[in-house]
Amino acid sequence: MSKVWDSLISVQNLLEESFARTGVEQFEPGMERFNQPGWVNRVWSSESYRRAHVDVVMLEKKKGYG
Repeated sequence: MSKVWDSLISVQNLLEESFARTGVEQFEPGMERFNQPGWVNRVWSSESYRRAHVDVVMLEKKKGYG
């Protein structure tokens, strides 16, 4: 992976860890189909924030791109 992707994944992990510590994950109907390798779509809520949403889509490297 590139340095940019590595940095973005680090930010994703930091956000997910922070929201998991401070809030409760919300399991919205139909969202489970998006949580698979290369695609993260998670939501948390707490008394401090109404909705924290992390949505990450990693595209596969295609021939001629990247």
